[in-house]
Amino acid sequence: MQKNIEILLTKENLEPSELSMLLEFRKEGKADFTLIDVREPSEVENGYIKGADMFCPTSLFAQHMSDLEAKKEDRLVFYCRSGNRTMQVKSFLKEHGFKNISHLVGGMTDYMGEVTQD
Repeated sequence: MQKNIEILLTKENLEPSELSMLLEFRKEGKADFTLIDVREPSEVENGYIKGADMFCPTSLFAQHMSDLEAKKEDRLVFYCRSGNRTMQVKSFLKEHGFKNISHLVGGMTDYMGEVTQD
């Protein structure tokens, strides 16, 4: 089981079902990662993935770089509405030396797991 978790944590492109599994594993203390929503505030108001740790809107991404730098060695999982913005974020961060980056393929559009609102 731990081997499967490790494999999931090294994937750059996570399917929605894989993220749901990772979130369950994290609840059980078996996986460690930071889940980051890069959608804009107006999108987040409509709901976000339960378990999201940070909100870094793409339009304000530069303002969050110091927070992300502090997590540079951690596994970071990004998501947006459809997956397009997170692909851009992933490329940008790789250019800046980040190595442990994943993104949710299909974003919120394809995610069928638990979503919450404040």
